[in-house]
Amino acid sequence: MGHAIPIANATSWNNTYVMLKTSENTGLLQQLTEEIESAVRFRDKNLLTLKELCNLLEPIASARDRLQVSH
Repeated sequence: MGHAIPIANATSWNNTYVMLKTSENTGLLQQLTEEIESAVRFRDKNLLTLKELCNLLEPIASARDRLQVSH
């Protein structure tokens, strides 16, 4: 596949953001569901929602990263 979803870390909420962003950028979700022959299929509407969620979380994740570096 060439891509991997980062493993969540219980100490950092933004790992969910990183996993979502990685999936959204690489098309990994669609690829994974095809490879495991899952009955789940992501429609364009689902992928748009994922992109919107990533857009909403991006400034929060960025601010959190900046604050964490400063401490």
